[in-house]
Amino acid sequence: MAVPLHRPSLVTARGGMPVVGHLPRLLRDPLGFVQSLRHQGDIVLIRLGTKPVYVVNDPDLIQQLYLTDARHFDKGRFFEKLAVMTGNGVGNSKGDFHLRQRRLMQPAFHRQRVAGYVDLMRGQIEALITPWEDGRPVSVNGLMLDTAYTIVTKAMFTSEVAADAAGVVRETLPVLMAGIAVRTLSPTDLVERLPLKFNRDFDRANHRLHDTIDLVITSYRDGAGEGDDLLSMLIAARDASTNESMTDQQVHDELMSVMIAGTETIASVLAWMFYHVARHPEVQRRIHAELDERIGQRPVTAPDLRELTFCRQVTTEALRRNNPAWLLTRRCTTDATLGGHDFPAGTEFVISPTTMHRDPALYPRPYAFDPDRWAAERAGSIPRNAYMPFGAGAHKCLGDQFVQTELLVALATIMSRWRLQPAPHNTVREVVRATTRPSDILLVPRSRVLNQEPRAHTAE
Repeated sequence: MAVPLHRPSLVTARGGMPVVGHLPRLLRDPLGFVQSLRHQGDIVLIRLGTKPVYVVNDPDLIQQLYLTDARHFDKGRFFEKLAVMTGNGVGNSKGDFHLRQRRLMQPAFHRQRVAGYVDLMRGQIEALITPWEDGRPVSVNGLMLDTAYTIVTKAMFTSEVAADAAGVVRETLPVLMAGIAVRTLSPTDLVERLPLKFNRDFDRANHRLHDTIDLVITSYRDGAGEGDDLLSMLIAARDASTNESMTDQQVHDELMSVMIAGTETIASVLAWMFYHVARHPEVQRRIHAELDERIGQRPVTAPDLRELTFCRQVTTEALRRNNPAWLLTRRCTTDATLGGHDFPAGTEFVISPTTMHRDPALYPRPYAFDPDRWAAERAGSIPRNAYMPFGAGAHKCLGDQFVQTELLVALATIMSRWRLQPAPHNTVREVVRATTRPSDILLVPRSRVLNQEPRAHTAE
């Protein structure tokens, strides 16, 4: 295995306690604690109870985990706990089976295929903003969550038989994601077997969602599908070398993986993006200028997206500034070397894209919302392996184009009609579960017809 020319530091995090280790600090302030480890070392040992876990901070070492030495590491504890929902879907599977499933899934997320979803995305976002009234505050979080759920479920299921599935997904998935966070951070698997209310709620939601997906798949096998949605494509997919199709269980696991990747995480980034845009009048002015020049009064289309240079910088910065993936895991499958240090098989590692994207050594003024850091003349100074909103390597998110397209369509559709202002006295904070999301964001829409410039607001 490749060993760096220098020997990256390996230290033990400060502030550990007997028996419980660093768990109280992690539970009390997860993001703050993980962020504090970045200046302590390239690899930092923490203890969850008595269990040792190594937090990897250096982008070059993270690249070793994901790319250079990926064959020595599997997905680790977070994805192991997620498997109760996603089974052996493309996000969790390994080896040859993973490569096969990824090949079967890729046509559904090809760039041209994703472009075909633009009308669906725009239609749902237009429906979202139709009830807005000039000067009347709107609660952004729920609206973006509903939009993300509707878009991903309509992309998956177009059959009327599946109409009720969207509601079940919307009701159960937040319960499940909250439960995954608890199970990942628990120092022992015993916690999830205790007869506690949150375990009963988790199990009930999990069974309900799985049963619903099974019913939809059965209905499609019986001819209910229309042939142009994700589920129809997965059922019809054939392995080029064997001509074999996916089993119902494989289709089920892939649908679950898509739902988890395409709902709460996208909704979180959408909400944060509009929050930052509302707080930065100059950014907002430049968005409006680009939309007016490139699109004018007509609806945004797929070809338009290639022309929205500054808008794409805004979405890229939103994915950096508030990436929901605050905690990802890897585990040694064999004895392995990372950064010149030897680790036995079974060692657990943690990677935090969220905190890496806020490292001042990688991003000057990391907490500032600065789309111009992605302008051509500046973007080259950012290390390529220091930006990973969709993971990296063989397990990089298949839906990255889908996500970026949805963000751009939402930005273009909403900002072509409205200016946004922060609502007075609305304090927003990050809420940490399995992923991060904002607390309730209130924004005040102002119709652009009124030609009212947003009031200047102090940016961070």
